[in-house]
Amino acid sequence: MPEITVVIIHYGDYALTSACLNSVLRSHEAVSIIICDNASNVADQQLLHDHANYYFYGTSLTEKPLKGQIIWHRLGFNAGYAAAANAGIRIAKTIYQSDYILILNNDCTVHPACIKTLRHTYESLPDCGLLGAKVLFSSADGLINSVGGSFNKWTCWQKNIGAREVDAGQYSGLLKPDYVYGACMFISMKCIDTIGLMDERFLLYQEEHDWCIRALGKGYTNYTTCDALVFHQQGASSGKKIKQQQAPDYILALQYGNLIRLYLKHFPLLTPVAFIRLFMIMAKRIVHRQYRHAFLLMKVIFGYRIHELPAS
Repeated sequence: MPEITVVIIHYGDYALTSACLNSVLRSHEAVSIIICDNASNVADQQLLHDHANYYFYGTSLTEKPLKGQIIWHRLGFNAGYAAAANAGIRIAKTIYQSDYILILNNDCTVHPACIKTLRHTYESLPDCGLLGAKVLFSSADGLINSVGGSFNKWTCWQKNIGAREVDAGQYSGLLKPDYVYGACMFISMKCIDTIGLMDERFLLYQEEHDWCIRALGKGYTNYTTCDALVFHQQGASSGKKIKQQQAPDYILALQYGNLIRLYLKHFPLLTPVAFIRLFMIMAKRIVHRQYRHAFLLMKVIFGYRIHELPAS
């Protein structure tokens, strides 16, 4: 059987991580698990330590882990989503020689058949790069969070496909989104060896989009299988509110700043399109008297960047 390692990115709430972990343990597929801990508090550290079979900090490991066990990897600071995922991938490759990686937000839970469905689907698609799942809101029965992302580089229009629609079977089988939804990403180690690890400069937001663009550039196709179900408590892992105007400044700065970074990296000649889009959003915020949001957008447009994330 192929070796699958699930990398769970922990940040801020042990109860969420515990629910995610327990859903993975109930899976129909045998997996190893690595919890990458982005700066948890002391109480969470003790709970995670008690839950794990092995403890990994820096370059030290308590003992050589067995497959099918839980490793807690404490990063020691909030390195961001991409860096935490990369840390888990490196451990999975070195210790488990994993064939496949499933990256999960800690505010997600998976259906018992989800991981097996992802593996079977991936194995049936020779050109598959990244594979996503149908992600539903955990707080609303049958309400879709995302089945992947849609993106138009000419207009800088980006959205989650199916967002807030009632799941009535309108999205089924295989889809080919412009990028997979980052809360749940299934990828082979072979693909990672080809396209490289996630770009840690993105810290948070657009990192999955960047990864998918790079996969496309190497001849892969990115898919979503709507037969694999994931339930997501959106925003809980980052502290983001559902209403964007209530989001912390660092979240907004990363969302908008990383959009510019994505254009500079992949579509440099079209970067003015991204700035025009941000100016339009800023004008809309001013009309709606959302001055804090508008001022932050102006700072991002004129070069303001988030270089590190909150500790907790």
